[in-house]
Amino acid sequence: MTDELEDDTPGDDQPSDEPPEAVREFIDAAEQIYYEYNEGYLDPDAALSRLGDHVAELRDTYEE
Repeated sequence: MTDELEDDTPGDDQPSDEPPEAVREFIDAAEQIYYEYNEGYLDPDAALSRLGDHVAELRDTYEE
């Protein structure tokens, strides 16, 4: 009867306060883009384009 109560949600082996690796990678990439934009290395269009690419990668990771 306890089998019915088990949660088969992916990522149960990770602590609840630790985000999945794909999320950590997205946050790192987003922070890098923000830094480069803030320092003047990227114009707004390039920053948004790169950020959009990372959003698509994150979405693809979770839609698989």
